[in-house]
Amino acid sequence: MRVMVCVKQVIDVRAPLIVDRRTSAVTAPGTTPIMNRADLCALEAAMGLKEKRPSTEVTALSIGPANVDRVLRYCLARGVNDAWRIWDEGIPIDDPYRISQIISQAARISHCSLLLCGMKSEDSGSAILPALISERMGWPWVNRAVSLRLSENATGITALQRGERGGRLEISCDLPALLAFYPSLSGHQYVSSHRLRAAEKIPLQIHTLNQRGLQSQELMACPSPVKVVKVRQPKPRTKRTAIASHQLSGEELMWQMISGTRGKKDDDNLVRGEPEKLAECILNFLTEKGIFHPSKGSYKESNGGDSQRK
Repeated sequence: MRVMVCVKQVIDVRAPLIVDRRTSAVTAPGTTPIMNRADLCALEAAMGLKEKRPSTEVTALSIGPANVDRVLRYCLARGVNDAWRIWDEGIPIDDPYRISQIISQAARISHCSLLLCGMKSEDSGSAILPALISERMGWPWVNRAVSLRLSENATGITALQRGERGGRLEISCDLPALLAFYPSLSGHQYVSSHRLRAAEKIPLQIHTLNQRGLQSQELMACPSPVKVVKVRQPKPRTKRTAIASHQLSGEELMWQMISGTRGKKDDDNLVRGEPEKLAECILNFLTEKGIFHPSKGSYKESNGGDSQRK
């Protein structure tokens, strides 16, 4: 079984970002690029398959200039069999439509039956690349995957998909297939510095578009339906400001200042006071809603004078 994992080197979005309004480029000066977290989850899933089935061959693929060799070296240190890097000067690295053409062609040449990638990259966050690859390959596609399991006869997979509000959905499909992994912060195996240094000596397979059966002229001649219109900094969220109201008491004004919320109306079901008063209000409310039905006799009458002693 052959598995291909797509990895990408991105800027560290945890650092302060600078947006160039003229070129729409986003940079993080003074930081070291890192591997996309979602791609790292896909890599761990591929290595999990390799540990269970040692005959599995895993190939790491990345598209970019020589500086992306860093993430491919990490993949080699993690235990992949091969590392491919595809690059030509004419490749639009920020165009997911054309990148999907390159990845699809590389997957066909590698004869892989399972293609793993991240559901989105942290630098662009478009999340449309897996769908484009699936459309070109004609393969089933499972998005937001968190884990996978290979069938006994190795002809299908069962993926665990992350649903809304933390739910999980189990999806089974036949191979070949594409899985796009959800970025997770746990479950990654530690790679020692010794293995990282050893991976520096392993040669990488560097290919051009011509070697992968593509021409840069043909790639650029096909118009891309995806276009980035504008990139800008997110608008700051203003904190709610409490507005004083003459209809509120001093206690309510103080509560409004502490919580930073608006003043409460007179008809709001919010009661403050002593415990005895609050208990009486709760019982009255439950009685009005028909939830609580008081008996004919009171608690004191049914229990004599014990309630007073208690």
